[in-house]
Amino acid sequence: MGSAIGNYVHLLGKNYEKSGTSMYGTEGGMSLSTAIAAQHELIQNKIQEYEQINNLSLYRLQNKINKLIKLMGSNESSNNKGLSGEQVRQFLEQVMNEEFDNLQTLDFKTGSVKETGGKGSKDRGIFKDPSKYKNWRKALVARVNQLNKILHDLEQQANENNDGVKMEEYGVAIDKLSTLLNDTYQKTWESISQTGFRVSQKKTQNLIKELNELIKTYAAMPAISLQNGTFFENILQLIPQMANDEVDKAIFEAAGKGQDQLKVSYNQSAFASQLNGQKKFDEMIQTVKTSQGKIDVSFKWEEKDLNISAKNLDISTKGYKYISTVTDSPLIYLLQDANPSFVNHYLNIYSNHIDKKSMNSNLASQKSAIQDVMRLTLAYKGLTGDTYGRHDFKTNVFIVNDYTGKKSNNIRVISIYTLLNRMNKTNSSDLFVTNNVWNMYANKKVTGYPSTAKWERIGKIIQEMHDRKIRTSFHSKLLDIQ
Repeated sequence: MGSAIGNYVHLLGKNYEKSGTSMYGTEGGMSLSTAIAAQHELIQNKIQEYEQINNLSLYRLQNKINKLIKLMGSNESSNNKGLSGEQVRQFLEQVMNEEFDNLQTLDFKTGSVKETGGKGSKDRGIFKDPSKYKNWRKALVARVNQLNKILHDLEQQANENNDGVKMEEYGVAIDKLSTLLNDTYQKTWESISQTGFRVSQKKTQNLIKELNELIKTYAAMPAISLQNGTFFENILQLIPQMANDEVDKAIFEAAGKGQDQLKVSYNQSAFASQLNGQKKFDEMIQTVKTSQGKIDVSFKWEEKDLNISAKNLDISTKGYKYISTVTDSPLIYLLQDANPSFVNHYLNIYSNHIDKKSMNSNLASQKSAIQDVMRLTLAYKGLTGDTYGRHDFKTNVFIVNDYTGKKSNNIRVISIYTLLNRMNKTNSSDLFVTNNVWNMYANKKVTGYPSTAKWERIGKIIQEMHDRKIRTSFHSKLLDIQ
């Protein structure tokens, strides 16, 4: 059988050291160093073949957007079209109110959304003393459900790729909620259910304390991040109208929105054929979800089709920050069209082995090379959206509104081609990927007939790759490198 993901991951570390990604006792397959080089070359070729956009054209677009935001915050008319800031504001207020029931304050001078009143929600959390509630257990469950909804909304914001909510913050929130529900909540609730009102006050108060801390942190956050991103996208939609002759009429007509939602899908031929017969693996492969595409706004500019990934962020008032590119995408989905030998070496090195044999020093020393190439691979995927089934829906321009920056012109327009080349040359520390990529896979022995048990074991590793949800981001200094 030819090389494919899942062919082959060893149960014993010593067998991997002897046979690499081939089954024990067989020959073939790339060496680790060759596989690393092959994957690096694959990504480099994708970068060099990426569509280039004329820098001068993008510079003119950048000036155009800065002028639009300046006009938007003033009462003056545009010099050449007679379009007033009031017309722009009316249009944006109209479309934003149509999209959000709880629209916060639109700051037209910066192109950002600010929290109305600046104090957030008046939600006080749960009283520490359960006796304050007539049915305190019901109240407790209701608040857990409320927190679930808040975190779900936060996840939706992240999936929309609007970065006011830091991906790191989101990860911390999910971890805390997981601990709360899986440990504190379930154990406490078990005790509560068994004892009725004779409840351990300490356990209950600990639960309430943890829940209140999460509510205090996240419940007071309106969907500012999502509104910020949508606001900037709507601003960018006005750029084509600014070039129209009948601009007063066209101003209230929607411009090129981003692409429709695309399905996340898997190419079964990318995986070892023996895995397809495994029920759990097959169920994972057949799981299809909708996912927001990478293109936020698209329009023609100077006879060129622009597919824009737009961000509305604060990245300069406190120094450089990381800019999110993808969140909660299954690792296996991002790697299914990577070099299969590279993926299989990665799986072998980051899997537990029952002989507890550590890799020899030569293999251990190459972990850093694996990590560097993996970060570049995932950075490419996150930025471009060039994943299986989406090759024709890639972004080619990246636009950031640094809305709280100190500069008068806070718009930065950069081609994806230029940004990718900077990623290719930068330190790997400038490309962030969640640490779960480096967690060890269980790789547990499966009992049964050997010829099928080994594929069931590997199928579980592939399932674990699917369960690992990845977040990627890049350092904002890459926007400024000359």
